[in-house]
Amino acid sequence: MSTISEDGHSGSASPAAGKRPARGAKGVATNSTSVPAITDAAMGKSVLFFSLLAFLALLNCGGTETSGTRPASRFDEPPLADAVSVTRDSSLRQTTYSISKDNCRLRWVTYDSEANRHVISHYEDCLLPLSQQAPLLAALLKKVLEATPEPDRYRTFYWGRLFPDGKLSTELAVRLALAAKHSPDWNTRRGAPEDGNKNGFVRDLLNTASAYPELQAVFREAGSEIRVATVEKVLVLPAGELPFFDQLEGSGVLVSDRLPFDCQAWFAILSVGKQATRGAR
Repeated sequence: MSTISEDGHSGSASPAAGKRPARGAKGVATNSTSVPAITDAAMGKSVLFFSLLAFLALLNCGGTETSGTRPASRFDEPPLADAVSVTRDSSLRQTTYSISKDNCRLRWVTYDSEANRHVISHYEDCLLPLSQQAPLLAALLKKVLEATPEPDRYRTFYWGRLFPDGKLSTELAVRLALAAKHSPDWNTRRGAPEDGNKNGFVRDLLNTASAYPELQAVFREAGSEIRVATVEKVLVLPAGELPFFDQLEGSGVLVSDRLPFDCQAWFAILSVGKQATRGAR
């Protein structure tokens, strides 16, 4: 498995509106005192006047309610789709899709080279949790697919490291460490799986523990499923040395437990309904 660098080179490593019934006047209100008789002509004018008022009210408030329809997407936020910028670099033969919101900037890179043309690479500088990143990720995916005439072109989603240097979001790292702690197949004293294969163990654990539901939901909205296909460079440390130990100790993790918390991850993008599993590059 080879990593994808930012420069594109390989190296090791949205209903019809429901209308409410018009509330026309049913008559003219009276009090206990006598009033002048109303002629047929006057009555006709009154009915016409109130009917016109009711019609104007219907124009103003009708069309704001919907019924029996499903939103196009739970991630559908029209302004976000327009917020994705696209930059093409002919010299590197790659295209960068970027989106920013609040304290979060996400970038996806696609490639024209034959070796990497099936790959989407993810880069981030983001302080938001994954649940709040999801609409941004969905906007990026929509833009990438709109620019791709070939169905099923993309087969690999390179996420990169779960906990790179300087990363403030600890969600994926915490989920991995906790899943390993509670797995009977991980030896917390040795800091290794019982069978010795760290990469294979972490790959399977991330999948069986459903450690990335936000990413799964984003791709599912687009008609695909993703699974971790390849893992490399698993890092293990005593839990007490991890910067997020306070998020672990309430779940029975000991200071001395040696747990995995970081790795490079590649996801396989699978079309829904297809039986054959396609691995990463």
